[in-house]
Formats: sequence, structure tokens, C-alpha cells
Amino acid sequence: MTTDIMPFDFHGQTVRTLTDVNGEPWFVAKDVCEILGTHTKDVRSILDDDEVTNVTTIDIGGISTIYDHSNGGKAPLIVSEAGLYTLIMRSRKPEAQTFKRWVTHEVLPSIRKTGGYAMSSMSVEERALSIMGELKAIVDRQKRTITSQHEAITQMEPKAEAYDTFLDHTGLYKVGEAAKLLSNSGTSIGQKRLFDYLESIGWIYRNHGKWTAKQRQVDAGHLYMKDHVTNGTDSNGNPFQYPPTVYVTRRGLNLLQRKLADRNLERTLAQSPEQATMIENA
Repeated sequence: MTTDIMPFDFHGQTVRTLTDVNGEPWFVAKDVCEILGTHTKDVRSILDDDEVTNVTTIDIGGISTIYDHSNGGKAPLIVSEAGLYTLIMRSRKPEAQTFKRWVTHEVLPSIRKTGGYAMSSMSVEERALSIMGELKAIVDRQKRTITSQHEAITQMEPKAEAYDTFLDHTGLYKVGEAAKLLSNSGTSIGQKRLFDYLESIGWIYRNHGKWTAKQRQVDAGHLYMKDHVTNGTDSNGNPFQYPPTVYVTRRGLNLLQRKLADRNLERTLAQSPEQATMIENA
């Protein structure tokens, strides 16, 4: 095993390497990141814990010469061989593959010749291909997960679109508009019948002949009294203010849909025994 720093030159850029007590090669992250266009500060978030560390946290011996004075004298990050391949795969720079071939064909064989690199029965190229294969398998699993999630979202889209149609983005509906939306959702009702129903359940009342929302329903967020922007003019030319108009909110529309559905079910169950039996057996 060697404890010396082994610098290599890649197209004029220095790549410093070293080996740990197990004979495994490590690469100075700053050198690698400058070539691959990766920020050194992002390395820890990209790699697994066993693929990146500081030189002071592994036993390599005689390491003081690697301290980077441009970094305030701090011990720099180093990445393992597997971590290096991960960074290469994530790089968008065109020279990334050239860099990978340089590492597998020149750097690692050179380290092996020093006796510091504990090679297995696989060659450097075979080892690199094995690690790259493992990384590809991880990427493939992630792609399958993303595809599965996309399919689930695609299945949900029609339901979401239907719900968006039921609940307009404005969130406020005139009673006539609310009646149409309720009818489209399967609860047939017209504007007049909806006004009558709202009165019957205590949501609105007549005030000087005009429909007005009960304050309790306004406070609950079911109804809203909207003022008119413009004023009217009487027969004498005098302006007057139109009374506020009752609007149904999203929350109110949801609740009305449930209430009307329950009412229809109760009416069905209240039918004659013969009709109820026919419905039950349908």
C-alpha cells in the first residue's frame, strides 16, 4: 500500500489520488468536480455516506501534503471509486466519458502498478463496468418508479378535470350557475328550485322581496353576499344602489351536493314497497 499522493494530469488539470489502508483508491473531490462541472458543496448530497469523506476520517497515513491551502487549510473531500462513477454519470459535460475512460485505462492501472491498489480478480475495466452496471440498475429502478407515478397521475387527471369543472376556479357562483353545476354532477335542479331549497334549509330569506343570505351561512363560508360594482337609475334619473346578490361558495356547493344527494336517496327509500323492491333488485 502507498500513502503518497499520486497526482495525474487530465488535459492540463491535476487529479490527486490516494489509497486507504484497504488499498482502495480515493479521488480529491475538488479536482474531479472541476472537470465534471459539479459543485463540490453538492457532493455529499449526491453520494452515499460510504462514497465520500474527508481525508482526516480515514487511515491513510502521511496525509498532511494533501491539505488544500486555497480552502483555508481544511482537509478536502475525497470520493471513492464508486462515488467517482456516480459523479461521472450525473455530469452533463461532453468530456465526462473521456474522463471515465482515462480513469479506467490510465489512472487505476497506474495505481495498481504501485502495489497500493488491492485489485480483485476483475480487471480495471471489468470493475468499472460492474460498478456502472450497478448504478444503471439504480437509475432504471428510479425510472420505473417515476413511470408508475406518472401512470397514477394520468389516471387521476380525468377525475381532477371533472372536479375542476364542478368547482370553478373563481370559487363563487350565482345561484343559477350553482344549479347548473349541481345538475351536471348528477343532481337535477333548476335556479328557482334551488332558491326554494336554500330557503327551506334556512340558508337564505327574503328581505324586502330580495333573497338574502343568513349571516350564519356567510360566517360558515357557504354563502357570500356580493355587492354590485355599478348602480341603477330610477325613472326620475336618480341613481340607486342594487342590493347585494347571493353567491354560493365552493364549500357551500360541496355541501349542497351532498345534502341534495341524501335528500334524493331518502325520497327513493320512501317510495312504495313495490318500487323499493324493484330498485333493490335492480
